[in-house]
Amino acid sequence: MLRLATKLFGDASGQVDPSDKIELPFLGDQASLWLQDVGGLIDLNSAAPDLLNLLAREFSVSEDAMERFRQWRRTPHRLQSVTDFARVAEIDPEIVEGLDPFATVYSGRFGVAIEEAPIALQSALRREAWPLPEPWATQPSGQVFKVFLQPSGKTARAIGTIKLRSEEQPERVLELRQ
Repeated sequence: MLRLATKLFGDASGQVDPSDKIELPFLGDQASLWLQDVGGLIDLNSAAPDLLNLLAREFSVSEDAMERFRQWRRTPHRLQSVTDFARVAEIDPEIVEGLDPFATVYSGRFGVAIEEAPIALQSALRREAWPLPEPWATQPSGQVFKVFLQPSGKTARAIGTIKLRSEEQPERVLELRQ
């Protein structure tokens, strides 16, 4: 499905704009497939500490768990996926499932491109930190996207992360989820 997304979405002739959602046949039914620019998500590896704290408050991550994560992040480690956050912070994986649509490990940014953020994250940012402090306001990636799949009648879930083709590099899958 991720390879299909790298071929379907892009800015070349005949490709779907990355901001659009597409409907496609899936296991004898229909499903929606869409991309989320990782620039609009909070990067657990590189985000400003206050931005991480905002995410923690929104999803009831304890201060103890955040302190474990901050200590771990100070060492030369990187999360390989958002789901690794549960292991490092020693929290229930269900909490990570809730914050997953708003977090990434692939943007490498200190802040967030608010115009690309999911509506719920935009609301939280506007409620807690508006206007955004200058370093938090970043540009969209335009190349790296979290891929979401929502089978008909089911909950949407992230199925991976892709990098779309650029003049310098071919498209590729960065993360594949089960």
